[in-house]
Amino acid sequence: MSVSRFINIATVVRQVTLGMRPRVAAGVKRSALAPLVMGATLLLRQPGQYWRYRTDLANWRRQARQAFGSAACVGDSSLEHVLFVETIGDIYEAKLIAMLAAPLIARGWQVSVLSRRFRFWSRLYLQSAGITRMIFWEDFQLDPADREQAQRAGAALEIPSHFTLARLKRLSYQGIAVGSQLIGMASRILRQGRLDLTDAHTQATIRSCMDLAIENVFLARHVMASIAPTKMVLIEANYNYGAVVDTAISSGVDVIQFCQPSRDDALIFKRLTQITRRHHPNSLSPDSLAKLRSQPWLDEMEARLAQEFRDRYGGRWLLQERNQQGVQEQSLEELRAELRLQTDKKVAVVFSHVLWDANLFYGEDLFEDFGEWFIETVKAACQNTSIEWLVKLHPANVWKGKLENITSELAELRMIREQIGNLPPHVRLILPSSRLSTWSLFQLADFGVTVRGTTGIEMPCLGIRTLTAGTGRYSGLGFTDDSPDRDTYLRKLTQLHTLPGMTANEILAAKQHAFGIFALRPWLMKSFRLEHDKAMTSRGALNLINNLHFVRHDTDLSAWVAWLCQQDRLDYLDEDEFARVRERLI
Repeated sequence: MSVSRFINIATVVRQVTLGMRPRVAAGVKRSALAPLVMGATLLLRQPGQYWRYRTDLANWRRQARQAFGSAACVGDSSLEHVLFVETIGDIYEAKLIAMLAAPLIARGWQVSVLSRRFRFWSRLYLQSAGITRMIFWEDFQLDPADREQAQRAGAALEIPSHFTLARLKRLSYQGIAVGSQLIGMASRILRQGRLDLTDAHTQATIRSCMDLAIENVFLARHVMASIAPTKMVLIEANYNYGAVVDTAISSGVDVIQFCQPSRDDALIFKRLTQITRRHHPNSLSPDSLAKLRSQPWLDEMEARLAQEFRDRYGGRWLLQERNQQGVQEQSLEELRAELRLQTDKKVAVVFSHVLWDANLFYGEDLFEDFGEWFIETVKAACQNTSIEWLVKLHPANVWKGKLENITSELAELRMIREQIGNLPPHVRLILPSSRLSTWSLFQLADFGVTVRGTTGIEMPCLGIRTLTAGTGRYSGLGFTDDSPDRDTYLRKLTQLHTLPGMTANEILAAKQHAFGIFALRPWLMKSFRLEHDKAMTSRGALNLINNLHFVRHDTDLSAWVAWLCQQDRLDYLDEDEFARVRERLI
């Protein structure tokens, strides 16, 4: 190391120690110093966290040597080239990518990871698992001609104040859906519940997001042309990554989105095509649903679905428990007494969404956004005094707020205060921190209301008529009460007490669908185990993966690769479970 380089590095460390923003001297690449700067920052400011990372990395490396071997497979360029896109950037995501990539590397496929240079911790984990081809977003730059064209395009797509959110959502540029990305990015930044396009601050936020969204279209083309993968796998398919996903799909790349359901030991895989691009990843394709409905409904399936509900709301899964922290199940009498409900009236429960949630990408809404839906639904509830209304704010507001350091007032409370005022006695709010069990509310409810939340899958299985305010992964499947427009939806709310109960066929359709979502869609992890951070304060270091020595031999990874090779299968389904069902029929 040269004397000048040593002095530059020492200067950076000193600046970090003093809490200063590091200034890099001429001749020193920022990318080369990024690991040092971030490591030094964490060590000096949060030494406990730093050593937890170091300890976890040492454990991972030790297990990885046993599981992945000492040398990475270079890969045969004539085979598949799978690009994993690191969208979140935490260690947990890196470990999942390593596990999913392991059987592909063993087959001789090319495996690359598209990441960012400052994510040096996750890079160490990936490299320990034999992933040596790292590609960085920072290495792709717009040339002056592209940048000028992007700026002109952004100016041409000026958002007038009379624009509605629905029109903004449909906005596209050269075939790439930039409108929904703009709404998603701006909603996450502002977290106001509603995007007021007449507000100067909102317009400025959307303008800054517009510049980024258009530049991402150009960058996505450079990325896809340079890497030229045959398959792409990623967790987040929207927000800043929407352009690269749309570009990949239009280029004929086989795009796979994966996510984690409410259980700790599984993942969900969904193929994204021109048709399924806006479908929720944990949904059933028409072929999958037809396959399910072709099977008789067996007592074993009924018992399995009941067990799934017990696991979801009985505290078995930590990921589900985040939304049920400290809750207590109560009898109907206890609930009615605590909520001061009249026994002669039916009960409707409105399950609110997180107003800036990714759910806004999936389906068409009857209202401009979740904020407008929420406030108009509460207004309609105030008018219908024949029903006892419970408005449950989404409990994810609590743990997502902690993860993202959100301390401001909930947008729902501010909107009610500004647009409604005091709620009448027959409408009661249930705050995100409430200890009331969702399962207990299911036992109490006669009606449910949502846009496209998971409760729309669950409640109809229990015979609870559920109204939706938009299309989504289960609308139109015969077990929810969908509306063609907002006026019809609001009119139903004011006459909710007159709607009939669910039929036996509707309940059966709901159960068949729920069985597919909860019992067949999850890819169960058998070759490794996850231990989640119960404090929910660190999404990285404490999400440990163990039992890696089974990585190349167990049936779960074989099933993952088999499904990946069958490009005509949109959903990963547990074929073994289907086989067991068929065996019972013989």
